[in-house]
Amino acid sequence: MNAVVKPAMFAIALLVAGFPIQVLAQAQECTGDISADFEPNVKACTAKIQSGRLSNKDLVRALDNRGSAYLANGRYDLAIQDFDQVITIDPKFAGAYNRRGFAYHNKKQYDLAISDFSQAIKLDPKSGSFFTNRANSYKADRQFDLAIQDYGHAIKLDPKSAVHFSERGDAYAAQGQFDRAIQDHDQALKLKPDFSVFLYRRGATYVRKGQYELALKDLNRAIDLDPKHAAALNDRGLAYLRTGRTNLAIPDFSEAIKIAPAFATAHTNLGIAYDRNKDHERAERAFTESIRLRPDDADTLNGRCWLRAVMNKLEPALADCNESLRLKPGSFEALDSRGLVHLKLGQYDAAITDYDAVLKINPKIAISLHGRGVAKSKKGDQAGADADLAAAKAIQATIAVEFATFGVK
Repeated sequence: MNAVVKPAMFAIALLVAGFPIQVLAQAQECTGDISADFEPNVKACTAKIQSGRLSNKDLVRALDNRGSAYLANGRYDLAIQDFDQVITIDPKFAGAYNRRGFAYHNKKQYDLAISDFSQAIKLDPKSGSFFTNRANSYKADRQFDLAIQDYGHAIKLDPKSAVHFSERGDAYAAQGQFDRAIQDHDQALKLKPDFSVFLYRRGATYVRKGQYELALKDLNRAIDLDPKHAAALNDRGLAYLRTGRTNLAIPDFSEAIKIAPAFATAHTNLGIAYDRNKDHERAERAFTESIRLRPDDADTLNGRCWLRAVMNKLEPALADCNESLRLKPGSFEALDSRGLVHLKLGQYDAAITDYDAVLKINPKIAISLHGRGVAKSKKGDQAGADADLAAAKAIQATIAVEFATFGVK
């Protein structure tokens, strides 16, 4: 059975010129602002640091400025080294903990990021941005309750910040609390209308709720404002795909991939769209690229397993299903797919075992009932086959016709 790929709900970093908003607001420079050329700015800071003529106060400023420049340019280890020195000289400098926390967050070392943001909050408990930054690390670490709690603190401290509401809405959406998420996104857009990231997030939440026309309204506007917003294009493609407009979905997924070639989820969704159009060769290529980018994606491995089973590439299909189940043991979708592979390989006992496991989880899955019925028939258990086939037909009247399209009768 094809894996159901959930719409991507990305923790989109709010960026200005590639730099997180909160850092940009606090960053300083040795010569000019941080939009100045990186190398000359770092050289100016380094010259001051190495001069040996700076007071501790000025040395802290130069190190912090150089660390901020490194942070803005993605040189996180160098940034951390500078902030380490800043904190050694001035352990009560909240901003240095905050910026070092950003560096750790961007390195996905969320426990260290949370520790630094916590220290920044301890030193300056009235900074709403510090609470939001810690919440972002909690959210990235899937500690959603703690994230929501921190966003709430940030909102109390700074109720006019659209970012705080948008981030909390994203956390609610990740928990499946879609109505509360939309309330927060509404408030973010009230405070900052026509901001593409906020429109995207609300649109993506509507996709997850199944309210596709509302989703399309937001996502269309987000893409109008930012035509290079790959995540918005991907989610608009999902809205089209789930409303049967596959020929509109494919260009959106393709454009998202053109903008962000390493966007594995968009490759998977493109594969699903091609599969819906019975373009199996292109679907397989899209799944394969997604798996190359994200080899531990059990759902996409299952999707390729199912596709290859339909294409009669049975041994590669079996390998995909086995790997999917290794990564996600007990997945009824992958068990159902592997049941089809075993069935087409003539391994009827193995097929029945997989279908039994699926139906133990959910006895109302028509495709597994029908597949088990076919396997029982092949083994000569006609009474058992008739019972399964009848039960499958009662759930889905067209199941026999659909199953025949998989190359099994």
